[in-house]
Amino acid sequence: MRILVPGRPQANQRDKQGHLLEAAKTYMDAVREAAAPLVERPHHSSVRIDLHFVYTSLNPLTISAWPQSNIPNADTAAGLALRALTGLLTHHKSQFNPLTVTRTVLTPGECERLHGTTDGATIITWETN
Repeated sequence: MRILVPGRPQANQRDKQGHLLEAAKTYMDAVREAAAPLVERPHHSSVRIDLHFVYTSLNPLTISAWPQSNIPNADTAAGLALRALTGLLTHHKSQFNPLTVTRTVLTPGECERLHGTTDGATIITWETN
């Protein structure tokens, strides 16, 4: 199965003061809403999942400039998407195995041409046993 969630992928659920971020809640709700029609019930076995996070920038960025541009590391980028799918697609996030995370930075025009949105996207593909 494959879903596309338009909008900038989110990685942090809380700000530095520990407050919940509305953008994170909105993002997790969008992931659940996109996946829910394709899922009957949580699976008990492993689920192969590929997460492709697309970020946008007006200017080309070297990968070393990504942290200063608020593009999260791959290990933190996956957290909210997996949390959103846990309970819906799986019972526990340890069931996501194997897990592949890809991050891409495109211009807003490239992103719109490829994914129909100018401010990023999350593309999630999964297979069950």
